[in-house]
Amino acid sequence: MTWLFIDTAIRAAAGGIILVLGWTIWRDGTHRLAARLTGLLCLAVIAHLVAVAPAVPKGMNPWDLPFEIASITVPPLFWLVALAVFVDDYRPRPLHVVLAAAHSLYGVLFIAVLLHSDTLRLPAGALLRSAMFGFVIAALVVAWRGRADDLVEDRRRLRDLLIWSIGILALAIPTMEVFLFAGLLPIWSLTVSAATILAVTLVNAWFLVGLRDDDLLRRAAAAVAAAAAAAPPPADADEPRMLAALARLMQEERLYRDDALSIARLADKVGVPEYRLRRLINQRLGHRNFAAYLASYRLLDVKAALADPAQAGVPILTIALDAGFGSLAPFNRAFREAEGMTPSEYREQARKGEGPGVA
Repeated sequence: MTWLFIDTAIRAAAGGIILVLGWTIWRDGTHRLAARLTGLLCLAVIAHLVAVAPAVPKGMNPWDLPFEIASITVPPLFWLVALAVFVDDYRPRPLHVVLAAAHSLYGVLFIAVLLHSDTLRLPAGALLRSAMFGFVIAALVVAWRGRADDLVEDRRRLRDLLIWSIGILALAIPTMEVFLFAGLLPIWSLTVSAATILAVTLVNAWFLVGLRDDDLLRRAAAAVAAAAAAAPPPADADEPRMLAALARLMQEERLYRDDALSIARLADKVGVPEYRLRRLINQRLGHRNFAAYLASYRLLDVKAALADPAQAGVPILTIALDAGFGSLAPFNRAFREAEGMTPSEYREQARKGEGPGVA
């Protein structure tokens, strides 16, 4: 009885904190995809806490199925949250929606039908767990892949927090549950997982409360307005020199044409620590991503070449590579996003003396 009481108390504490956190994020970012998805993720985690609670009799309550189904949506929601938070201007692709929906529908099928089949239960369960692990690993890849280019300090810290706390937890708990239901772990290990969720929740709540950047999960509109009205932070005394050095390297030496240029190498050229250059480019030049910062210069090069009659016969790929783009696919994507047309269309308009290709 004492153990069940402790387990229930831990789950209630974790669920209460997660509920408040999710509601706050949803309220403060009603119109933000990242905030809405995070709110849904919080509800799904609460459902998981209830679905596997030892004190809740299984199969004896009409609301068992909804909680179990909601619990299964945690991995795809975790993946979508990672995309929404860490990919600038993210919009859900049809494939993303289909994958998340297919996982959820399969979860319903498993719980309602396959779980009760002696023949299909094990292979169907293995497939479901594999999909869950796949979504979590995909989310960790999203968080890790963009870390080097991220210029937003809070978001870089959130990447680390996601990888080392939530991500590992999201991998460890399903693994533990597999061993538990196979009879290889004692039932009280569920309490250990609940306590771990509570600890991770407290850490993440502490981090989110201290966010300085208003563009992660969104603070309330009043807080954003107050921050905008406040006096800007005092400029670094060395800031004019850094800005001048950066302008010289990018505009005169055209360092951006090096497709292997990293922010660490650029910081070395400017003569400042990497974190100071990240802050400078983000807070003074308005870029949230280093790759996007480089692309802004590279696209100017490309557009000038495409509009130059003397380079009318130069292949677009050659122009893109000379400007510093590493391959054609990211170049085409960046160009279309910036100009709303393909490079070929841009060149054709410039040839005819129409549109933005005309100087």
